[in-house]
Amino acid sequence: MIEAIDPVNADIAQRIVYIQRSAYSVEACLIGFDGIPQLDEAAEDVMALNNLQWRGVFDGNALAGVIAWQIEQDVIEIDRLAIDPRFARRGHGRQIERPSSRREPTMDPLAISTRARASPKRAEPK
Repeated sequence: MIEAIDPVNADIAQRIVYIQRSAYSVEACLIGFDGIPQLDEAAEDVMALNNLQWRGVFDGNALAGVIAWQIEQDVIEIDRLAIDPRFARRGHGRQIERPSSRREPTMDPLAISTRARASPKRAEPK
């Protein structure tokens, strides 16, 4: 199930940090780059990200993954998408991404980046 989550809540922020560090550590190993900014974020950093829209995907009662995005100049910019590796390969990433890319039907491009200082890659929504 996908629900809005509030990263200002300290417990949610801690869970987001745990999920990000777990997921982005795996990604860092895969791409050979450990400079992913979310690896160094603390709960206080996450709590300060009030410019983002947040959704969580739940597996039962457990928060299994998160996505956060913002809209800038008619582009949906996904700031982060992370699935707890313990819940990997269950379709949670696909489940949480699709509603976010369709949540703003008037927006055309979708920008996603996985590097520290990448220029956004643009792709048409599915």
